[in-house]
Amino acid sequence: MLAQKLDFDFGDEEIISRFGKIENHRLQINKAAYQAVLIPRLLTIRSTTLDLLEKFAAQGGMVVYLDKAPEYLDGNVSKYPEKVFTKFHRTTLSGSVKILENAIRKVSVTVPSGRQIKPILARLSDHGEAFSLFLCNYGTEFNTASVIDDCAILDRKLKFSQAKVEVIVPNQGKVYELNLSDGSIYGVDAVYKKDRYVFNTAFDELESHLYLIPAENLVIDGRKNSASDLKQEFRLPAMAWDFELSEQNILVLDHAECYADCEMISPKGYIYSWMISCGKCWVNLCVVEQ
Repeated sequence: MLAQKLDFDFGDEEIISRFGKIENHRLQINKAAYQAVLIPRLLTIRSTTLDLLEKFAAQGGMVVYLDKAPEYLDGNVSKYPEKVFTKFHRTTLSGSVKILENAIRKVSVTVPSGRQIKPILARLSDHGEAFSLFLCNYGTEFNTASVIDDCAILDRKLKFSQAKVEVIVPNQGKVYELNLSDGSIYGVDAVYKKDRYVFNTAFDELESHLYLIPAENLVIDGRKNSASDLKQEFRLPAMAWDFELSEQNILVLDHAECYADCEMISPKGYIYSWMISCGKCWVNLCVVEQ
């Protein structure tokens, strides 16, 4: 699901029993609404869950399950789940992608041939007045059942020189990219076709992109920063750095107060870089975790 850019949440039957309902032909769990449900191989299922899914399917909702129906209902042997599951779509794990993507796909990242770039992970968020799309290059194929067993970060070397991005959201203006290293924002050469934004990008090793689609156009400088914007580089000497721990058992490099010449230059906050004034110039200090 992650490799195919199909966004999902894990369902908890206890939470579903408390907050689940059918509203506007969607499965509503508190403030979250869903158009489709994928049921993994289950040994038992709660009657509250089964009843809700049956109502959801009856109102046109898509319910897909893998392998076979549960043999137990509320922990007791029962044939009733098998009867209800005949109203759902039975498929395999690979087959579920083809069924679900027509109903829930919002983001697509492909090579020119149209194949999904599996190592690119996506997160599309609706903030009310704007959409944000975060894309990151995982750097290697998903060849194992668990990411814990995947190769080390230093060995993730995949690059993608051409990537076509499609985002299915309402047409509400221009697309912008936020440069996460310096906070600059610039416009993206995107077009809106039928029901989606389409634009091209590329991914270096482990590179990420953050795109914004606001309801109102932003005032920006109109240019993309590049490595050529760096005027001069100063390499700090290899030496010990003085620090004090606010909590004795924790050393977090991206959440700190920063001082230079006994003067605070950055209050405590989540930070990966500091722009420091040195009289005649600004110096960009970046935290590198090793």
